[in-house]
Parts: sequence; structure tokens; C-alpha cells
Amino acid sequence: MPKRPCAIALTPDENTILCGDKFGDVYALPLLGELHPKSATDQDSQNINGHLAPEALTKSFVPSASSRTVHTKKNQRALQNQMKLKNQNSAKKTPLFDYQHLLGHVSLLTDLLSVSLPLEDSSPSKERPYIITADRDEHIRVSRGIPQAHVIEGFCLGHTEFVSKLCVLPWNKRYLVSGGGDEFLLVWDWSSYKSIHSFSLNPLVQGLGVKKDMENSRSVSSVSQGGHNMLDPRTHDKLAIRGIWALDASSANGNLPKILVTCEGMPAIFWLSVAPDGSLSHFDTTSTDGNVIDIAISKDSLSIAYSIDFIHEAFSTSILASHSKRLSRPDTGSFHSHLTHGSWQRNEECFRSQLRVTEPHNWKEGGNESPYDNAEFQAAEGLLYGLENLRKRPTEQNPL
Repeated sequence: MPKRPCAIALTPDENTILCGDKFGDVYALPLLGELHPKSATDQDSQNINGHLAPEALTKSFVPSASSRTVHTKKNQRALQNQMKLKNQNSAKKTPLFDYQHLLGHVSLLTDLLSVSLPLEDSSPSKERPYIITADRDEHIRVSRGIPQAHVIEGFCLGHTEFVSKLCVLPWNKRYLVSGGGDEFLLVWDWSSYKSIHSFSLNPLVQGLGVKKDMENSRSVSSVSQGGHNMLDPRTHDKLAIRGIWALDASSANGNLPKILVTCEGMPAIFWLSVAPDGSLSHFDTTSTDGNVIDIAISKDSLSIAYSIDFIHEAFSTSILASHSKRLSRPDTGSFHSHLTHGSWQRNEECFRSQLRVTEPHNWKEGGNESPYDNAEFQAAEGLLYGLENLRKRPTEQNPL
């Protein structure tokens, strides 16, 4: 892709992939596309795998400045660093498959959905596609689908922090649940761009025994490392919604359909019931052995599998768990619906993932070498947790 992808979705006909990137652009590419090799006269001279041909890599980089035009010490050092670059590739890498630019945000794009609704005053079989996108600047945009994605239908405005997750309810596609850096979820009738319900997650978090300020209530807020007290650099004074999943199991067990919600750095799954009018109510809270990373729901909505972070301490995104705790803590879990009781029960015999980070070879429990010095474990924080980086600092101003 031209830039780093951050969100993908399939169109309702399941023939086109929508891909959004960090720069706010959304592209469309065929699900079953074919590569189209460049012609011999193409200046890009790329091979069929999308990489530059050897002859393109031999083009040397020549800086436009010289020692005669640069005089300050800072610019002279910059010029010397540029002169050290040899055989720098200046050719632009272009994908060799068909793709189309659909729309763009002026802010960092965080999530996107593709949904279709029946046309008014028309047969139910005729539907109009829409693309719903969210960004860092608290915006939820509703645009028309392909081929009119450049047409903006409207905005759903109500969040005060970044919007990280969108979820359209499959049993009523006019309802959209959104969450992000705010401590509440919003339910929208997105076809009219109106908020119909707000649900606060603060009481649920407090139910886990964690105060809102998180400073003195967490038992893992500090650890001893080499005789020194090391505090978690993240304050966690605000919530960040990590995921929202729709669970339409009402027809199977007679209960209201539900959504599952997880927060970044939280070892819990919040179950919320969805009423016919779109209002949310708390159904249950499931505590897990570690911070929840992701959730997958079976096609029949009767089984749920979730993955957890066994590397870090619960309620923390930076403090590593002890060696013994990492070995004993599971990295997955699951639930299964009991149709006779209409309830969900944890499955203790869930599969165990094989994707585990190896322990440092030079660290032993109680030894002088600390796992905090291990680059693999330090890199896990950046891979697993990044939503707080979307939160604006006090010095940043919202764009007009």
C-alpha cells in the first residue's frame, strides 16, 4: 500500500477491500485482484513482487547543496551526513495491483466500516452503500460508498476525545456504537447523525476495585527492580476503548443482544445488553488473568474466544509480570453459550496459542539481570498498546 494501513473492511458484496492508513486516506482494492507488471519503458522499473528492480537501486543520491553554499556548522553537519548516503533509492514504490483512492481525512484515521441501507421509497433489495470513518479529532464521518465515496453525507459529533472504535449492530444497521478516549460509549442513529444514548464505563471500572485516578488503588503501580522503586510511567487517569464487538445471540437464548467492550490495559470484558431502542445496560463483567488484547466471535454467535497479554501485569501497559507469572498465566480463554440456561460459561479447556514471546536467556528469577533490559519485552509495549498516543496533549488545539 502507498502508506501504512491501520484499518480494513470488506464492502457488503464482499468483493472489495477498503483500507485506511495513518495519513487519513481510504483506498479500495479488489479482493481477488491480479498483479499487473510494469512495461519496460516504465521509469519506476519494478518487478512483479512490487520491489524495485536492481537497475533502480543503483541510482546514487546527489545532494543539491555543496560546501560552497553551506556555511553554518549545523548545516555543514547535515550536508556531511547526506554525503555519506550511497545508492539511496529515490524511485517511488507503486503497488502493482489495481487500487483507487476514495476519500481522505485531515486527521489520523483510526477505524472504518462499510455498511449498506435500503433506499427509501424503493424495493428492499435496493441498497445504498456507505463508508463510516473515525479519526483522532473526535469526528465520525458518513460518506457514500463506491463510486461516490467523495460525497460526505454528514458527521456524528459528540465525542470529546479521539474515536478509536466503531461497531454497527448487525441486527439493526442504523445503530452505531462508538468509543475512544472518552469514559463513555455513544450509540448513534448514524443515518440521521443523532446520538440516542450515552453509557458511562466508569462505574464498571470502579466495580473492578480500581478508582478513577488509578494512582493509589493498583497493587501493581510500582515494582521493585534492583532495590529501586520503579513507578508505572502511565497514569491511566483516563479510559481508552480498545474494542467493541456485537454479539447477536438473542434468537438462540431469548435474551437481549449484547456488545462486548474492552479497554486498553484492563483485565476485563464488559458485557452490555442492547435494548430495541438502542439503549445500553450492564449485563456482566468478566475478569481475566491479564489485559484483554482481542476477541473473536463464532459465526453462530454461540462461542467467544479472547486473547490476553501474559507479558505485562494486569492494569499496566508497561510493567512486566514476573517470570513465574508469565509461565503460569494463560494467553487465551473462551466462553460458550448454554442454550438451556440462557447464560454464558467460561470454557476451561480452551486452546492455547503458540504465539508466545520467548523468555530472555540471560535472566533468571531472583538474578541480577532484569527483564526490563530485554529489547523483545520492551518492544511488546509498543506493539500491544498505542491508543494513549492518540490522546491530545494540553498544548494541542482541535482543528477547525
